[in-house]
Amino acid sequence: GEGGYLEKETRRRIDAMLRLHENAVVPGFYGINAESGRIIAFPRGGSDITGAIVAVGLKADIYENWTDVNGMLMADPAIVKNPLTVPVVTYNELRVLSATGAKVIHEDACLPVRKAGIPVNIRNTNAPDEPGTLIVKSAEYQQTPLKISGISGKPGYASIQVEKTGLSGDPEFPGHVSKILDEMGIKVINTVSGLDTQNILVKSKGVIAVLDELKRRICEEAGADMVFISTGIAIISVVSREMATSPAIGVRILGALAEKRINVKMIDYGIDGISIQVCVSEDEFIQSVRAIYAEFTRK
Repeated sequence: GEGGYLEKETRRRIDAMLRLHENAVVPGFYGINAESGRIIAFPRGGSDITGAIVAVGLKADIYENWTDVNGMLMADPAIVKNPLTVPVVTYNELRVLSATGAKVIHEDACLPVRKAGIPVNIRNTNAPDEPGTLIVKSAEYQQTPLKISGISGKPGYASIQVEKTGLSGDPEFPGHVSKILDEMGIKVINTVSGLDTQNILVKSKGVIAVLDELKRRICEEAGADMVFISTGIAIISVVSREMATSPAIGVRILGALAEKRINVKMIDYGIDGISIQVCVSEDEFIQSVRAIYAEFTRK
């Protein structure tokens, strides 16, 4: 339901029911409204969520999620031909990749098992001998030979570059800009600040229709000197749990793009220490993902 599920009561009922059975088939996708007693459906990904809740209720050693792919792919198969499967990925890495387009298991399904410390194994029903992808809490001891855990990305973004002399010495300025964007219904994805410049990445939807008003308000109300807005931007996230300890990964990503003469519009080494985000023109998005993938898979 809209308010989530009653965790403790659900666990108690699952435990009580499954104690009576050595094996059980549990239908997914629905629960009972606590107030009305009526059956209600879960949101999208309901069967994955049900499986996770039952796994937690059982205190399972592992939650196997059987689907129609060999696990989590290292890149979008619509962009890269026959991408490799990621053998092991952490919950944190999966969240970063999911935020920019990777789809393997519904995020809500990971929450119960993540909290309980239960690993998830994504397996392919049509290829049961494949090991699939293991999603774990921590994987310092396991690294893919390719040095990265995955590449994901999607188009549909815009960059708002705000210039103001002495911006870094004005702690209230970012708040003013953020308030204007919020009032105009523009969702902020990422912000990178310099001495006199703030670069704000937002979703393109809703920005194009209000370009002039947005520029005017940031200049007049926040006191910016200049505002430049670029649309048609794509985000690419590259995730690696070695990112913080291996500077060569960032160099290889930028080198792969430079080799194809692709201009990087914005770059952000995530403070999480496991990811790097680069922004490129939407026109060069597919070529960029292919270039990065080829760099880390070439023999």
